[in-house]
Amino acid sequence: WGHSKGMTVRVVEATIRSPLGVYGLFFLPFGTLAFEKCVYDTVQAIQGIDPNIKPADRGGFPSGGADLPAFNLVPVQPRRGGILSLPSIPSFLESSSSSTTTTAAASTIQRLNTKAS
Repeated sequence: WGHSKGMTVRVVEATIRSPLGVYGLFFLPFGTLAFEKCVYDTVQAIQGIDPNIKPADRGGFPSGGADLPAFNLVPVQPRRGGILSLPSIPSFLESSSSSTTTTAAASTIQRLNTKAS
């Protein structure tokens, strides 16, 4: 989708015009892979799955992410019973209750958790 909207060309042009210049193009694959792993590891941590543990029934290419350092932005949350159960309120939402957005998100998660139980 982004490629059809011209985002790829804009990213390449912005990288070339940046202080890194043409050499910044060599960073793009590593930067995008690190971003993807960060998102994936964070989602796993919120679901209660430790991204550092390699399950016995998996391994090899392409699921070798447990061999790399974990980039999760939140600590691994405790798992709850059932596949479809919602995670508990992450600590980063509880600690920043000053924002109305995070307060609304925390109350929505609490309401959904009470409906799921």
